Amino acid sequence: METSSSKNERESKMNNEIMNIKDLSSYLKINEKTIYKLAKKGKLPGVKIGGMWRFKKEAIDNWMMNASKQIMEVKNDSD
Repeated sequence: METSSSKNERESKMNNEIMNIKDLSSYLKINEKTIYKLAKKGKLPGVKIGGMWRFKKEAIDNWMMNASKQIMEVKNDSD
């Protein structure tokens, strides 16, 4: 049986996870080329280190939530 503290530790490690283009492509279920283009344009929260893109899972999750909120606001404004 998993305790509350071990569950919180596991979730914390997942949120601090660093992903590369391939990982993020799999996570978001979109093409790697699309990830690269969005990152290059600054539309995805990531950094380029040594010529390779890196993304924090927590930042991506926040980006997704904010994008969803903006879509809902636009939809509600048009109703």
